Amino acid sequence: MKRWLALGLCALLMFAPIGSAARAMEYVDYDWELSADEKVMRDAGFIEVHQANGLIWVKLMYGTTDNIAGYDLYGDLKRAYLHPSAALALGRAQRLLYAQDSTLALCVKDAARPLRVQQALWDALPDPSLRGYLANPKTGSLHNYGIAVDVTLVNARTGEELDMGCPVDTLDAISQPRYEQKFLKEGKLTQQQLDNRLLLRSVMTQAGFQTIPNEWWHFQTMNRAQAKQASTLIP
Repeated sequence: MKRWLALGLCALLMFAPIGSAARAMEYVDYDWELSADEKVMRDAGFIEVHQANGLIWVKLMYGTTDNIAGYDLYGDLKRAYLHPSAALALGRAQRLLYAQDSTLALCVKDAARPLRVQQALWDALPDPSLRGYLANPKTGSLHNYGIAVDVTLVNARTGEELDMGCPVDTLDAISQPRYEQKFLKEGKLTQQQLDNRLLLRSVMTQAGFQTIPNEWWHFQTMNRAQAKQASTLIP
């Protein structure tokens, strides 16, 4: 069955843009033994993002040591999952981006996030004053409902991230869209860095995502009240 599915996908991707086939095939050709987190997400009806669009890159930052906790928080969770509303909107955003600049692609840095990881991040914050960048695990983050996605722009062929003025998860005012014009005037952001952010924001909002004022990389399709009604919290 796996062989025929792979052959069928190959046929569908024959005329796809270069780079999409490898990432779409990665989804088909993985070990069918899902991790415990993936099984929970699948049971909740979440969608693996490559099903929405094979051009999207995935580099889960909490599956590496390069994050605010300083260690791998995800273990066996290697793929990005989202609630259908967010997954389909992300697929639309990638198509909009491709139409504007086929050399670029979206890169997911985080998607649906188990609540235990939210707690670990909360505990790892170096200063309580930084808690404005992270939802309290007692109430849950929109990531815990699969409604939010952290995303940046990359070179579509190489995966090299564009310069956005600061990396994803920078806990500093430079990450906040509400201060971008101020930092541009002060020379702390360049016009190219701001243009990169604006391009990302444009395709994401056109696709149906909402922004927040303190993280250029964070996008969501619902507010917390709507998420509680529409989705399932991932423990």
